[in-house]
Amino acid sequence: MNPHTRNASSSTDALKAKRTHLADLLALLDVNRGKATKIEKLTTDAIKTMISTLDCQLKKRA
Repeated sequence: MNPHTRNASSSTDALKAKRTHLADLLALLDVNRGKATKIEKLTTDAIKTMISTLDCQLKKRA
């Protein structure tokens, strides 16, 4: 028995939880508060890319 195997619903729940977490991090950065530094911009872009990837994975499961 493989302990790393998950059923589809728990994997989907994990992806949704990761997406929610990243969206919350993005809200914390709040780029609209003023001029963002390069690091903040790069971080925001990376988080948006991760969210996009998770959205694609979730669409495939739907």
